[in-house]
Amino acid sequence: MIRFTVSQDSAAAPIDPARSCLLGVDDHPVGGSVRALSGELVVDTAHAGALALCVPWDAGPMGRLMLQTCLLEQRNAPYRLALELARQRIKFVIAKAEEWQVWDHPGAADALQQLDRARRQFTEAITSPDPTASDAAARRSIATAIDAGERLAIAHGQILIHRRFGSKPASSAVLGMRVLASDPPHRCAPLLGSDVDVVFVPLDWAQIEPTPGTYDFSAAIAWLDWAVSAGKRTVLGPIIDLGPGRLPAWLDGRRGDHGALREAVWGLAEAAARQLSTHVGLWSLARGLHSAGVHGLTISQTNDLVRRAAVAVRGVRRNAPTLLEVTEPFSDGPLEPEDPIGPWRWMASLINEGIHIDVLHVHLEVGEAGSGRSVRDLLQLSALLDRLLPLQKKVFAELGAPSSSGGEGAGTWRTPWSPEVQASWATRALTIAMSKPHVELVAWHSVRDVPGEVAFGAADQHLSPKPVMSRLATFRRRLRQPLGPWKLSGAGATSAPATAGGQGSA
Repeated sequence: MIRFTVSQDSAAAPIDPARSCLLGVDDHPVGGSVRALSGELVVDTAHAGALALCVPWDAGPMGRLMLQTCLLEQRNAPYRLALELARQRIKFVIAKAEEWQVWDHPGAADALQQLDRARRQFTEAITSPDPTASDAAARRSIATAIDAGERLAIAHGQILIHRRFGSKPASSAVLGMRVLASDPPHRCAPLLGSDVDVVFVPLDWAQIEPTPGTYDFSAAIAWLDWAVSAGKRTVLGPIIDLGPGRLPAWLDGRRGDHGALREAVWGLAEAAARQLSTHVGLWSLARGLHSAGVHGLTISQTNDLVRRAAVAVRGVRRNAPTLLEVTEPFSDGPLEPEDPIGPWRWMASLINEGIHIDVLHVHLEVGEAGSGRSVRDLLQLSALLDRLLPLQKKVFAELGAPSSSGGEGAGTWRTPWSPEVQASWATRALTIAMSKPHVELVAWHSVRDVPGEVAFGAADQHLSPKPVMSRLATFRRRLRQPLGPWKLSGAGATSAPATAGGQGSA
């Protein structure tokens, strides 16, 4: 057990234990529970080692974000939550500044000034004899450190994207967008102009195979035919998605039945490959199976499903390039009693078992409650992409942020979500993602809003473009020409919005 005191005088919004999560070494998710009790958060877990608590935190002008403590040993005496969140955040910013080697770079000057300020506020917090004053100083230190980290991530992204594309343009496939299978291509075609290079076409298994062995790929075929005629590349899938409402009704009632699933996956993959392979550039094999523990499947069983899908596809088209979609990369989904598989353990197990994957497609959507998409700051997004580099795989980064509230507990970035805030977030996230040398493509979550779901679309339900659409187009056009050398802007490299400008030092 581990306990955290939460000041009753805190100006922050109350912490919801149900939206908290536990992390172990290397940010692997840890099973357990978190409950509020008499001004404390009490963590109950069977995990014997050190762990970190990750909670939604009101960071004032920086928004409501998911923040975590350092790894802490379990003990009887309680920790002070605000102090531990500030400690971890300052340590995190220092570590990235050291890794990126930006201590003397003029582009990082504003960020490092804010870091020094956060450290002074943290010192005030740990030396103040007044608990209320100490808590207030810790909260200020958290907000300042988040600001320092975001400035650092933006500056690093601007510097490295100019290094990557300063003397040469980007490739012909940089920007992708996901379409809806239910939309006819002619309806959305005007939104997928020359600036969108790659079209992500979904496979809606529930609609494709309403009865066992009977397949209807007409919706996917329409999109693939249109994409080929428009000269766009395509990604089809995922073949395997065990999320709510994703399975056909006849199969949904058999969740946990590995034998039934593996045969159904084989049938779908083989049928799709035979009918669609000539128009598919890249196959998405599976999406988010690391969270499949709720379906009663072990990690070896989920890997078996991926292997069968890959074999079926390559049985029709030899050496067909394949992709794996990694959702909830921060492991901040609902707490489970036992240790979950987690995204990193899942990816490592697939690679170790020799299942060939050409591309890792990581989902970096933020701003949706209850889905592992709580809001994270830009430094966390940048650091997560860095963490993918040692896997030695090509990476696609799918970005998404809502244009309106994503629901209670979803979080905010600086100010409440709006079309303008969505566009501002996208501008910065695009630069950060494409500055990484292993990230070959950035994709936006969806071409339009889906009725009844969070408003992630680049256009609304009626296909009216939002401001983010023009930001995406501008970003793509900038990368069609060399960016030239990086220059420090007059207002400071990190205070202005990032425009178009690899892991490596600055």
